[in-house]
This record gives sequence, C-alpha cells and structure tokens, in this order.
Amino acid sequence: MSVLQASSPTTGPGSAQGLSPRTPHVPAQQHDQAEQAAESEGEEGSEGEYMLAEGGSDDEDDDYLVDGEEEEEEEEDSEVDDSLQHPVHRLMQMIGVSSSRQAQSFQRIPRGYVPPPLSPQNDLAVELSTHSSAAHPRHPMRLALPCKRQVADASVTNPAHQLLVREGSFDGRGGRLSAAQRAHFVGTHRLPSQTSGLGDRMRSRGYIGQFARDGDLFVAAFQNERRVKIYDVHQGWATLKNVHARGLRWTVTDTCLSSDQKFLLYASISATVHLVNVQRGHGEAEESVANVTDIHEPLHFAEGGDAVSYSTGIWSLRWSSDNSEIVAGAGDNSLYVYDVTQAKTVVRVEGHQDDVNAVAYADETCKVIFSGSDDCLVKVWDRRLMSGRRSKPAGVLVGHCEGITHIDAKGDGRYLISNGKDQTVKLWDLRGMRSHAEAQQLRRDRVPHFSWDYRWMEYPGRDRLVTHPHDASLMTYRGHSVLSTLIRAYWSPPANTGQRYIYTGSADGGVWVYDVLTGRVVTVLRYHREVVRDCSWHPYLPMLASVSFDGTVCCWEPEPPGEAEMDLEEQQAKQAKRAGAGAREPKGPGSCRARRSTMPIPAADQLNDEWP
Repeated sequence: MSVLQASSPTTGPGSAQGLSPRTPHVPAQQHDQAEQAAESEGEEGSEGEYMLAEGGSDDEDDDYLVDGEEEEEEEEDSEVDDSLQHPVHRLMQMIGVSSSRQAQSFQRIPRGYVPPPLSPQNDLAVELSTHSSAAHPRHPMRLALPCKRQVADASVTNPAHQLLVREGSFDGRGGRLSAAQRAHFVGTHRLPSQTSGLGDRMRSRGYIGQFARDGDLFVAAFQNERRVKIYDVHQGWATLKNVHARGLRWTVTDTCLSSDQKFLLYASISATVHLVNVQRGHGEAEESVANVTDIHEPLHFAEGGDAVSYSTGIWSLRWSSDNSEIVAGAGDNSLYVYDVTQAKTVVRVEGHQDDVNAVAYADETCKVIFSGSDDCLVKVWDRRLMSGRRSKPAGVLVGHCEGITHIDAKGDGRYLISNGKDQTVKLWDLRGMRSHAEAQQLRRDRVPHFSWDYRWMEYPGRDRLVTHPHDASLMTYRGHSVLSTLIRAYWSPPANTGQRYIYTGSADGGVWVYDVLTGRVVTVLRYHREVVRDCSWHPYLPMLASVSFDGTVCCWEPEPPGEAEMDLEEQQAKQAKRAGAGAREPKGPGSCRARRSTMPIPAADQLNDEWP
C-alpha cells in the first residue's frame, strides 16, 4: 500500500478534522538520506509506492500536520536553509510523527516477554510433542536393562542411555531409534549454532536461498550480478550452474525448483517468468546464458499492457507437486494459475486489495492454496472453485495488522505460518478461519495500522504489543525485524526436528529460531552485517544456510562435541600462564556447565512422559 494512500485512523494525514498548514524544517543529513531513498528505484512495493519514489502524488496534501503538535523540533531546526527541504521527506517526517504518537497508546513489550504457550490439549501441541520427544508418550518407559534396578523415566532423555538401549536392542526395535527420538536429539543437541563456512560471497545483495527437496542442491539469487546460482551441496558447494537471469526488473523476486529437480523458475517485477533446464549434460557449459548456451523459456502470465506493467510483477510463485501448474502472486492484487502443458494462464483471480506477496500450497494434493497480501489478510482458496476474476476464497485468516511478506504451510493441510510487516510470525489453524462474508463485516477502523513504508522506515509500533482486535491466530512470535524487503519464515524440517521450530530471517542480520509450542527464542544465529532475506534448513542434515544483503551465503552447523570445553580449557591455560602459574590447569567442572549452557534446553513436554 502506498504511504500516500495509507493513514492513521485517528491522526493520519488524510483526516479531515483539526488540520492546519505547517512546514517542518529538515536537517540536511536526514534530507540527503530521504532524497537518496526517493530517487532509488525501490523494491517490493505497489504501483503507488513507485509513484512516491518519483516525487509524490496528488492524492493528498503533503504540507499538513495535525493541530496541537509541539513545535520544539521546528524551532531547533529553523536555521536550516529552505532549499534543503524535500517534499518527499517532509511527507515521510509528517507520517512518522503521526504514527509514532499513535503507537504510544499501545502497551510496551516487557523485558523477557514470552507469549502464552499452546495448550497441551491442542492438536498441534500433542503432535509436535510426540514427534520431538526423546520417548514416545505411549512407549513403555521402564526398560528391563541388565542391571538390578529399573531406570528412572527422566533418564530416557539421556543420549548415552538411549545409545545403550539402542545398541543392546532392549527396546524391541532391533537397535534403532524412533523418528521422535532422532528428532529430539537433533533438535535439542545438534541444532545449527555456528558458522561452518561460506558457500559463496558475491558483490551483490542476496535475495533467495533455498535447498532442494532432497538437499543435494542449493539455489541462490543475487541482485546486481543478475545471477541465479545452483550449488552442489555435497561437492563443497561447487557451482553446478550459473544462470544469467534474463529480463530482470530490480532483482529476482522468487525462484522455484520442480519436484524432480530438472527445471528452475525465476521471477522478477514483470509478468514473465523464465524456465531453465537445471540438468547439465556431458560437455555442456556451466554458464547458462539465454539463447547462447541455454534456453530460458519465457512463461507469460499476462498479455497486452499488463505484461509490461510494473504492477503485474510476480512476487511469489510455487510449482504444484506434479509440475503441471504454477501458482503466482502479483502486484496487481491477483493470483495467477499457469498451466504448463497448455503454456498459458488458465485462472486469474483478483483476490486481494493490495499486492499479493506470498503464495503456497497447503499440501501435496495442491487442492488448497494460501495467499498473503499487503491488505493484511491470509486467504484460503479451493483450486477446484477458482474459475474467474471474481472467484471468492474459501476462508480468510484475520490477525495481522500490517502486510504479509511470506507464507509457509506445514504440509498437513491444516496449519501454516505467515510473516508480517507488523514484526510478527503468526501460527494459523484453518479451522479458525472466517468466511469471506464474515471477514468483510469486521470493523476495520479499530485495527491498528500505521502510515509508514517498511522499505526505509522503522516500524512505528516497535517494542509495543500491537494486536489485532479480531486476531484468530494460535500463536504470535516476536523478536525478529521485518524491514527493507519481503523477509521469509519457515517450518523446520520434519525429518530431523519433527517441525518443532520456526525460523526466519531478520533485518538485524540474524536468523531467529522459535519454539513452536512455547514461543520462546531458541537461538539467534549472527554472522551477517545486513538484512537476511531468506534462509533454509537442510531437509535431512543438521545444517542451515542463510542469504543476506551483504552478498554472502553462510552455512550453519552444530558445534562439534567438546569444542566448548577445549576453548574454555585453552582460555584458562592462557590466563594461568599470564598469571605465572606455569603449568596448564586441568579442566574443571565449570567447563561442563559452560558446555551445557550453550545448548538449547528441552521443553517440558520433551522430558515428561506424562504428556496426554
């Protein structure tokens, strides 16, 4: 939504009451920063936002402020030359003041704030606890080990004890750990925690970074070099294919591999998506240049004038499980369904009131589609009922106060998460969605909404508990920052974590990992100096990769066992040498405590066999 069209419900620039003309003065440094932002081409915005970058719009007068505001700042900066006042910056300053004052009416987030956990009786809580516990709740806990006494229940979570049980085949599984036990030990003792190296370093912003379904390939997209690079993960991150993107506008907005990993789609801020053959035969060049060394087949999602309009830019796309259809979200408030066999768009639905930033299939059947938009709504669509522009959604999920940047489905057809510009990740249950008619009847004037632009402004409600009055989400996760770009959030893999965690990039350069059930921050991975837009957890290995605006592809792996103790021991030896003690002191019990403190603490349900 354009900041020229958005306004505060009570004190925004579009209010018709209590307005008086006033022109605030602007410091030169702030003016330069705003002018540079206004002259830039901009990223991830609607058509109205591009109008703002070109100098503003005539929709509203940008020389008005609300009556009663203090004039201290105006008096302090009164000596600044009027020639330094830029109309765009005056408008942004006006909007920022109004939104900041509105934000003060909300409760400040207390230090150490943790959201209420999911109820133990919730279906998702039972499922995730079962899939990430060291022992299955219904598995017999008191095992007959070759000793005189029974083993206590709590000791089942001890890795050494579980290895003894496995090697001795005392559990009746033939010397194998259950899937829940494997997920518990990997998710608790082998979480990615430190950098293991750089997959690549480019002189460009990294926008996309995703592992393939089997984890053998990794796809990353970069802005300035206009490249989409495909790496072989198990061959030292060697470049399998270097795709020179064709027809880009601003950057690569999304990529998607086919389920058989033979073809790659890449999109930009245009209505044309390009299809590239990923496989490289014997003697074929590593460089993929359109119409020179490779074929970049264009797939036209729109025709005529819409095909060249910025408003029809594709922000998100997904391939169906059988590779027959492609669903995409675009800047013209629409969802597109492209039939690969017919080579044309078969359905276009004008389903939102603003840019559609995210789309996803609910499960492998691909009969249900999720879409998230800058109109703050997540909509649920039945693919079988999508027939024309005026098709209605099967349901609407209400709860975000700002636009939605990304959606990721759990894969069971019931639960999903969404990342939003209100600086939250929300967990949804489809059984809590409202009908389209019910959602339209909700009063929107009571929904907290700030007039701001996330691309170059701070969120006015930062450090405040800004909540939607009709929020239907199960959980809300706070801590990370969603600014500058469409930052993405995902479920952790089912194979090695039981989908116990949610992880997301952040504008502060970190990768934030949350516990789904408790809402607590499990860890924050920090290496990057700039925004982390995308990140991906390996589907089977305890490895995570993140892509940042600093141009690096960073690999994260668990800390090697015993490394913390060795580091502490070496540090103690250096201190003793400097103090004149001479000999190296043996490792003390403190090192063990230090080692334990660096590991995630299992949640209560992962240790308790009495979970219902």
